[in-house]
Amino acid sequence: MAEETKMCGKCHKVLPVSEFYSNKSKPDGLSGYCKECMKEANHRYKLEKKNKSLVVSLLEKSAEKEKETAKFEAKEVHTTKALSYASLN
Repeated sequence: MAEETKMCGKCHKVLPVSEFYSNKSKPDGLSGYCKECMKEANHRYKLEKKNKSLVVSLLEKSAEKEKETAKFEAKEVHTTKALSYASLN
């Protein structure tokens, strides 16, 4: 009796159905990618998600720092104007 096979949609290898995760939403009840390709895709997704959150965090910190700098500069300008006004009187 021949073992049932399926072609992976990612690597295009024809593999035994035991090399595919089950997925009840698919017509054949199996994932479209083999287990190895799914593991690679999940690993890549996690890395990209981690990198994206790191970039967002750095951007938020940068924006916060810019806000603080702007506040400091505004105070400095206000103080300088007040001092120059006081020296005129």
